[in-house]
Parts: sequence; C-alpha cells; structure tokens
Amino acid sequence: MLSLLPMAFLTLGTTAALLPRIDGVKILSASSTGPGCPSGSIRETLSSSGEVLLIGYSAFQAYSGNSIPATEASKDCTVNIQLSHPSGYQFRVVESTYRGYAALDAGAKAPISSSYRFTNTDGGPHAKTEVQPAGALNGVYKGTGKSAENSAFSACSPDKAGLEVSSKLSLTRPAGGKDSEFGLDDQEIRLVWRKC
Repeated sequence: MLSLLPMAFLTLGTTAALLPRIDGVKILSASSTGPGCPSGSIRETLSSSGEVLLIGYSAFQAYSGNSIPATEASKDCTVNIQLSHPSGYQFRVVESTYRGYAALDAGAKAPISSSYRFTNTDGGPHAKTEVQPAGALNGVYKGTGKSAENSAFSACSPDKAGLEVSSKLSLTRPAGGKDSEFGLDDQEIRLVWRKC
C-alpha cells in the first residue's frame, strides 16, 4: 500500500496473548553497513511502549537516468540493533511503514523490501515486508507493508535481543523515460510483544 501523504496508519488486530505495551525496552547499540546507509548516516529511536522502532536514513537514495551510472539504481542497507528488555518476553515484527521522497515518471517502479532476522535465533529471515511504488509520483510518499501473520518471534532470551534489518531499494524506469529519483527517509517498524 502506498500513497502520497497524508495516509492513516493501519489498525492492528488484537490477540489475547499479545501485550499492548511493555515497559523497560531500550536500544543498547546500533550500527549500519551498505551503500544505502554508510556508518554514521542512520538514527534510531524506540517508543516508550516498546512497540515502535524508528530508523532514520540520510543517504538511502536511488537514481536512474541516461547519464547516471546503473549502480545508482539499486541501494541496500543492513542495520543491526541490540535491544534490552525485561526478562521473559519476546517480540516479532508486524509491519513497516516507509516514508521518503519520490520523483518517478509514469511507468517507473521502485519496490522497497526489508527482511528481519533475530541475531540470537538460528535461521532466518524471520519476517519480511515490502511496498511496491509504481507510476507517476512526485513528492513525499508513505507506504506500509505487513509481515506474514505467522512470522517468527524472537528467542526467549533472558534480557537482550538482536534485530537485523536488511532493506533494499530498486529503481527502474521505462525506456525513454525521464530521470527518476527515489529516497527512503525513515522506516517505522511496529513490534508486538508477548510473555514466553
């Protein structure tokens, strides 16, 4: 789902086993790698309820045009975040809302995808979200992608959890189309918690 601003957030369904909020969740550390988020180019905040993790980007842009190198049309970024939380809880990723600026010609496509992996849990990815902007856009955009309802919860660790967020922008434009630009300014990741 994608539109120009404004757009209301989706309302999440409720499940008896899930908690409306959890106090005491904090970010211990964060780091980033990749051409879309060189070191020092991200900022991260966590709501007091532990439900919303916001990652801000200052260098996550893709460009496509006749005189622009093809490598500029695709950018990726991996963010590693370490969280501390009360003992006996675990969480999963429910959805991700993407916001940024787009200058897309008619026929252009600019999908944004993210995969999420708990670094203290084997395997992965443990959740995925995606939005698929396409067509003529010129201005600020906002889109929300939901993870699968059966996406995994983090391991029931005593009081810490690691979350790896890997995101990618891919910009394509039609033959003969105008130069296009697509940037991700921030990503709002919604989490749900439950007792182990």
